[in-house]
Amino acid sequence: MNRSPRESGLLWPALWRLALAGGMFILVYGFCNTFTSTRPNVGTWFWEWERHIPFVKEMVIPYWSLDLFFVGAFFVCSSKAELNLLTKRLLAVVVASGLCFLLFPLKMGFDRPVPSGWTAPLFHALYANDMPFNLAPSLHISLRSLVWFVYGAHLTGLTRKITKVWFMLISLSTLLVWQHHVIDVATGFMMGWLIAALIPDPRFKTQRTPSPKLALRYGAGALACAALAFLWFGFAWPALSLAIVSIAYTTGLSRVLGKENGTLSPAAEWCLMPVLLVAGIYQRRWLRREPAWCEIAPGVMFGRKLTGREAKGLLAGGPLAVLDLTAESNAPTVFREQALYRSLPLLDLVKPADADIAKAIAFIREQQPQRRVYVHCQLGLQRSALIIAHWLLESGGAGDIDGAKALVRTRLPEAILSR
Repeated sequence: MNRSPRESGLLWPALWRLALAGGMFILVYGFCNTFTSTRPNVGTWFWEWERHIPFVKEMVIPYWSLDLFFVGAFFVCSSKAELNLLTKRLLAVVVASGLCFLLFPLKMGFDRPVPSGWTAPLFHALYANDMPFNLAPSLHISLRSLVWFVYGAHLTGLTRKITKVWFMLISLSTLLVWQHHVIDVATGFMMGWLIAALIPDPRFKTQRTPSPKLALRYGAGALACAALAFLWFGFAWPALSLAIVSIAYTTGLSRVLGKENGTLSPAAEWCLMPVLLVAGIYQRRWLRREPAWCEIAPGVMFGRKLTGREAKGLLAGGPLAVLDLTAESNAPTVFREQALYRSLPLLDLVKPADADIAKAIAFIREQQPQRRVYVHCQLGLQRSALIIAHWLLESGGAGDIDGAKALVRTRLPEAILSR
């Protein structure tokens, strides 16, 4: 329901873009590997506990499979715009990673084994084409993160679930076949996040809504964690997570949080995990609030993010359109696959721009005659409540904005409508 019809004549555009991206990868990756092999005193970066990571030779299958997914992504794209976005991102990540390989060369800290048995030919081919350099950031992880955007957008149901699990195995394989160290995987996710943030999908573009106050708060937390990282490096992860959120509020760009097609990218999920976990614990009370949604007018509802079971229950009532205003969490799968779903990612605790309010109102107006409409944010207290108040004003349900806000509060007294 949420996928546009496939454009015709995409075979040749897909082929030449694949040739361009694949050729760039071979050229840059091969040059960096060969050049670094001639450099003296190339360092390593790993923790001693990594020596206890098991070598699982069978994981070479998921490792090699990324090549097939890389090629297939160009033919899964359903439009030239999507092909262009994929190609730009892949070219950018290859060039950016290549610069890192040259500026900060690293090599594996311990010898890679050569297994016997049925996996031996796969390892011989791997070692013949991949010297133990080009480590950080792991281009395998970055490519996997960017390619998933395409598969995640087009696959549904069990096929999507199985593919997602396989992509997780691809990530694990970088460690379990001893091709990378932990720092390489971490920086690979960071590079995947950065490229997606710098080259966004225009379909999910929203207006800038900066908040210096929130940027300063998250920035102070990032600096505090960065200072603690000198005592224990584990604090570097929450420092990164807080810094990304601070950047989002500094720039006012919700795309920095990495949500596309209703889900956070794998790279964004990894980078933001400390903040997401703490926020989830803090929000638990509100995410269990009952009722989960309120009907403000016949066929128009607003509320919080729903669980999968709640989403199915709402869908059982008939045709449904969903406007998802969250920029920091994944939408229930059933919404993306069975409802008419629209993502308009907005930053939390910041008043949406007038243009984004107009987009939201237009969506409700377009869908209301055909199906019920559910507008939601994370907790249902601010973004969705404010959008509904403006819709009430525009649709004639209230005489002025104060009256519209008062009407929203009759349904949800806890609503935050002062912004």
